[in-house]
Amino acid sequence: MTIASNETTTAAKTVTHILGYPRVGSQRELKFAQERYWRGESDQAQLKQVGKDLRHRHWNDQIKAGLDYVAVGDFAWYDHVLGTSMLLGHIPTRHQQGFPDLDTLFSVARGKAPTGCTCAAADMTKWFNTNYHYIVPEFTAEDSFNVSWQQLFEEVAEAKKAGHNVKPVLLGPVSYLWLGKEKQQGFDRLTLLPRLLTAYQQILTKLAALGVEWVQIDEPALALELPREWAASFKLAYQVLHGGPKILLTTYFDDISHQLAIISQLSVDGLHIDLSAAGAAPQTQIHTHMCYSEFNQIIASVAALDADVITIETSRSDMDLLKAFEAFAYPNEIGPGVYDIHSPNIPDVDTITALIDKAATLIPIERLWINPDCGLKTRNWTETEAALTNMATAAHILREKYHKVSAA
Repeated sequence: MTIASNETTTAAKTVTHILGYPRVGSQRELKFAQERYWRGESDQAQLKQVGKDLRHRHWNDQIKAGLDYVAVGDFAWYDHVLGTSMLLGHIPTRHQQGFPDLDTLFSVARGKAPTGCTCAAADMTKWFNTNYHYIVPEFTAEDSFNVSWQQLFEEVAEAKKAGHNVKPVLLGPVSYLWLGKEKQQGFDRLTLLPRLLTAYQQILTKLAALGVEWVQIDEPALALELPREWAASFKLAYQVLHGGPKILLTTYFDDISHQLAIISQLSVDGLHIDLSAAGAAPQTQIHTHMCYSEFNQIIASVAALDADVITIETSRSDMDLLKAFEAFAYPNEIGPGVYDIHSPNIPDVDTITALIDKAATLIPIERLWINPDCGLKTRNWTETEAALTNMATAAHILREKYHKVSAA
């Protein structure tokens, strides 16, 4: 975006910023601190200090990179949708026990925290087209929204005290409603929008009082094919929110050209779009991945995807998922998983080669990839390095074996 450099000149200055910064820490410090706290090996003050240290480190990283603004509000103790629910005082009734605190957040996310109730955790689902998850907001017709969780405002004050020019980040009101679910039959959560906008007005007023000039409001739902009434709701939302700090409306994950007629009418001061989502070049190889699923039932739909390679989790099923290829001529390349990343067991070279040999009876070897079942974040470095070493060794053995077969 561009902002006039001052009120007395028409010259424009290109302003640099990022939408957010990874919060977990380069060594996953936040994750480990949370687990210590949940196990009772540290107290809440120690956990909060880890969070504070990470925030300051990440703000300094942004300044060192030459950015004009640091992102504030992108830090979350679990996920940023749950953080938004806390900010709005929108907590499932079963978890409401006085003023919400950090243990309330953990209880909603996990069903259990060091203090508070042991209640059913809220649902979790994937965040748009990523492999990250968020806690799903629950909506009823009686819901109200009260700005009670002070984390965002405290972090803005914290960053400004450190001398930073801040740009708070908020999940937008329409996307927040879209990402939730109704808990009552015959109720439409979109009817809560006017109440929700009142809370968002309060948030923006408090940010303005803290000296905030720009607020980034994320509306990733704009990239979706929304029902007409949902798409129309953006105009009302940003008419109501206009007039406080400048709003940088932010979209990502996909093309928004189908929403341009709506976006052009919104009362916002800046627009961020995801140019990387405009489409891949023809020579770009597209990979997709499917976690544990009834793969055999949807194989025709999978083949219709615009993907050059699909990786699937098959190590636990001993490649039984690939039986679908006996009756279906899959046209693209495939990577059946050979390393069960949900287990600490390390597959040996013989096990991996045996699995690929089995896969090769159903899929031409030139279209086979060798890969783990899924991402490796559940495993430690020792396990990961040993398993990947065995995978690489197996790949070399199989290449030599099948090269000799084809040469013969």
